[in-house]
Amino acid sequence: MIAATCRPRARLLIVCGHRHSLWPRFDVGLQIRKQGSWARQDTKYENEEDWDYLFSSGTSSSAGREEPPEELLRVMDDNTLYSESFGQMLKPPRSEAPPKGTMTQGEQQVFGRIFESILADRTQKDAQTATPPLFYTPAAGGNSLMSQVSEYPEALRTAAMRTFNALQAEMPSTAEEAELFKGRDKLVSHTLHALKHARSDAEVLEVFMQNVYGPSKRELQGHTKIRRTAFVTAFPGMLGAIMRTMRVAYVDPAASITMFERIKGAGIEAYVAGCSVEVYNEALRARWEGWRDVQGLGELVDEMQTNSVFGNGETAAILREVRIAVDTMKGAVWAAEDFDTLDQLDTYRRRILNREERQCAANVREERQYGKG
Repeated sequence: MIAATCRPRARLLIVCGHRHSLWPRFDVGLQIRKQGSWARQDTKYENEEDWDYLFSSGTSSSAGREEPPEELLRVMDDNTLYSESFGQMLKPPRSEAPPKGTMTQGEQQVFGRIFESILADRTQKDAQTATPPLFYTPAAGGNSLMSQVSEYPEALRTAAMRTFNALQAEMPSTAEEAELFKGRDKLVSHTLHALKHARSDAEVLEVFMQNVYGPSKRELQGHTKIRRTAFVTAFPGMLGAIMRTMRVAYVDPAASITMFERIKGAGIEAYVAGCSVEVYNEALRARWEGWRDVQGLGELVDEMQTNSVFGNGETAAILREVRIAVDTMKGAVWAAEDFDTLDQLDTYRRRILNREERQCAANVREERQYGKG
């Protein structure tokens, strides 16, 4: 069983003037717009290499938008349902607020910085590693399949073994690898393009349902090996970008946490493939920025350790920011258990830094040995 101790504490939250339902109802059938008519998700397509069926243009707001650029974006990390009441899931402020479907100038500037930072991070990482791994797992860095699987708790090992076996048994040839990267980049490109042109938080949530949550229920269990592997490699990046958009551009950490919980509840395969350390870092930031919830951070970190999602340098930086904020925040009242949790988080942060230092030293030794050889 997946340890999922961090859950929203109320069915309704008021965040920045918004009234959010944390557990909206969703219809079980994901409908996809195809050639002007609505079809159920089990529709069979003649061309198995057609990636466009994942993306819908069913909303009126998307009419007239430009097509995605031909040059696909390489934005992945190196290691790496609709309901009838859908439009009411995230409500805009009722007074003195911009009309529905619009963004203020300040929001547009913040939104632009999001994509600039995403692209800058991925471009820098692509320059460091010309051939990124095909998939990322929480136990990355193991020397063998069994060493990776053994890092997972027993409840997740069966799903992890099934996922890794399927991927390793389907190691692509050169031509297949090129097709895999093409499919992965197209998935991410479509998602970032849709986020960039979304005009409201409801449209961002629609991108999540169409490109991430809905496909996660079928792409991880069927279709061709290239399509399945491409989705696995694109999954964490797409989820993290959508969560960050909600948190930063729309100042809606509640929606970001809800998306995170939805993916965790979608199944073990979805959790293993989608909830990477980058996604957990987004959840940590959302929990802190939305509620200043030290106990919630402790629960998330416990969940990461239980499910063998190892923190990285960004995780350590987030926890350091939290410690500094608590120590310097004036007028705030903290419970005694909050300081106990902070001490535990400090210990975890030091473990991350020590682990990264050892990994860096190992990389230096390996480079020196490679140079001598």
